[in-house]
Parts: sequence; structure tokens; C-alpha cells
Amino acid sequence: MGIVPVRSRRFRVRLPAAALLAVLAACGGTSDGSDHSQANPALAFGLPRTLVAQGGAEPALFLEASGGGPPIGYIGDDVRVHVLAAPEADRIRIATDGPLRFTGYLAMTRLVARAQARGRLDGAPVYVGPADPVRIVGVDGPWAVVEASPRCARLEQAGKSLGPYRGRFPADALGAERPSGAKAPRAGAWAFFSSDSPTEVHDRPGGRVVAVIPPVDPPLHATVLKHEGEWTGIRFGDGPYLVGFVRAPLTNAPADFFPSDEEPGPVRTPGLPARLRVDNAKPLWRVHAGAEVRFGDTVVGVLDTPGYARELGRYPSGDLDAFVAIDDQVAIRGVLRANDVEALTPPPTERPAKNSPAAPAESL
Repeated sequence: MGIVPVRSRRFRVRLPAAALLAVLAACGGTSDGSDHSQANPALAFGLPRTLVAQGGAEPALFLEASGGGPPIGYIGDDVRVHVLAAPEADRIRIATDGPLRFTGYLAMTRLVARAQARGRLDGAPVYVGPADPVRIVGVDGPWAVVEASPRCARLEQAGKSLGPYRGRFPADALGAERPSGAKAPRAGAWAFFSSDSPTEVHDRPGGRVVAVIPPVDPPLHATVLKHEGEWTGIRFGDGPYLVGFVRAPLTNAPADFFPSDEEPGPVRTPGLPARLRVDNAKPLWRVHAGAEVRFGDTVVGVLDTPGYARELGRYPSGDLDAFVAIDDQVAIRGVLRANDVEALTPPPTERPAKNSPAAPAESL
């Protein structure tokens, strides 16, 4: 994307509760239980008031609503966001938590909720357990329209993936928290898929194919939930899960088998925020706590603690056109007052982050 000039203008189906719980209890014939006692009742504009963001290499923060204005910043994984308005096509107005508080618009493709209770997505072969992530697509009455991709660390390591699948989930059973005490998906026997040929997963016995599990060596495993004649109801993945039926024979796992498909956690690199580790020829400043980042006449960010700014330009007034960040959660471009910055002594570490590629500030 091209550089952004800083001086800018200002910016259906509806079911009763009992029927809804019955739908969620159904698992395409692979009943896995459903418990919404941990549901979050605090909704705004049909969505939980607080959700989380999904990080990415592309900018996702905007000054203006859908269809207007270029991006002005980046957001990282698991940043808490507060919903301030209903979705507007591909963007939603939010405010972030954290030391650099941003208020503006977030790309809907980055808006994520965590399941607060276990249950199946209505209209999709996906089951979620507590804290499993789903991407928010929209609102349909008491439902949130969501997309979810069944996750399997070993499948991803082999360069393969499943989904995404679109369905619906009760909006009041989603949120930002990682709930404690909520019931996990029910246990079952472990079994292995074939390591020689792909395995088709159907939405019901004799129904349509919803996924194909590729052969992997050593073989991938699934939880067996039920048997219906020659068909086996399974749950596959690390959460969110793929649910359905397979006709191909599975191999029972040994009695002492226990899966260990753990995904590595995010790498935290101390020192300068990742988005500011580029454009090293340009001045780097320390930003005072309490400083405001402006875009035109609008305050788009406030620093609660000291941060950093990479200067991109200077106005006759002495104010800075700068890229501003405190950590890897939020990084935004805007105008800083000259008296809100000071020289860095000593400069912070500028080693590159292992898993957080930084796009050049000028590319915003």
C-alpha cells in the first residue's frame, strides 16, 4: 500500500432459547453435548461488548468506516477490543485495551471471539470448546455469524488446513475471556486415520463430503463419538474441531495413547516494537506517557505509558508525522506534538522478531 498523507479530512432464522440449545446439542448425529451456563449476556449491537483481534502482516486499523480512508495502523494477536458500533460491511468501530489505546475502525477479517461454552456451529461441521476462536462475520438476530477453521497442529506442520466453514453461534455464548470451569468437549476413544490414503468426512452417514483428511505419517488421530452401522462419528482437531462421519475403517489407538499436538506459543521479543525495527535511517524518538496521536482533527491513540516513534516527516510547526508503538499490540501512524517526544538514551534493542515480520512504515 502507498504512503498515507497524515493531513486528512475528519474523519434469520430466530429460535426460542430451548430450540437454540437443542440445535447446539446436535452434532450432526455425533451428539457432543452443549452447555451455555458460562454465556456472556453483555451484548452491544448484537455482539459481545468485548472481543479480541487477530494479528497479521497487513494493516487492519482505519480512521474511517467501510469504503472510506486508507489504513493507518496494525494490530497484534489477542488484543482486546471494545465494540463501539454495529459492523459496517468490512469494518467495525472499536476501541482497544492496552498501553496505546486506539479508537477507530478495525477490519472485520481481524475480529475474533472465543467460545464461552462448548457447542456446535449451526449450519457448519464445526464444534468449539471453551476458549476456541471463531472469526466474527456479522449478526443474525440472537446469533453471531462466524467462520471457523478446524485446527490441527500436525496438519498445519504438513502445510495443509481445513475450512474455513461459516455458521452461526449464540452471540451471548461468545466473548473475549478464556473461561474457567466451563465443560470441555466430551471424551471418547482415540483412533487413527489411514496414513496411506485420504479419508472423506461426511456431514451424516451417506451424506455430503465436508472435508478430506490427508494421509500423514505417523497417522493423524480423532476422537470416536459413536457408531452407526459401517459409519463412525468422529471429532477431529485441537479446537475448533471438525465433526462428522467417516466410512473408511479407523485403527484403534493403544490404551496408553495420549495426543501431544501442542502449538508453540507466541514469541515475545524484548526491545523495540517490531513495526518500528525498519527504516533505521529515520529518527527514532521516545514518546512521553499521555501523548496523543492525531490524524487530522481526530485523536486516534493515547499512550498510557512511554512509547516509541519513528519519524517519517516534520511539519513547519515542529510536529512529527510518525509511526507510533509501545509494544507489538498496536502500531499507528499519526501526528505527535514536538514537545511529546525526546531523544532516546540509550537506544533500544533493534534485533528482528522471530515471528512478527515488520512491514516498512512507509508502506502504510
